[in-house]
Amino acid sequence: MIGPAPSITNSKFFVAKPVWHMKDDAPDRMKALFETQMNNEKNRFIWMLDKYKGMKNPYIRWNGEVIDRE
Repeated sequence: MIGPAPSITNSKFFVAKPVWHMKDDAPDRMKALFETQMNNEKNRFIWMLDKYKGMKNPYIRWNGEVIDRE
């Protein structure tokens, strides 16, 4: 069962396509909140697709980039 989307998705700075990310002009606190919420264990299923399974510790940044935080 999929739960509700993270609250950050309701922000006027949130962009859903082509990948979930925050607008460049979003305040730093909103960018940090995006990273905190999206990398929370309960929310990782939302963005962690098969293509990231090769990473040891995938981490989505506020700009939608996914990095491996080994």
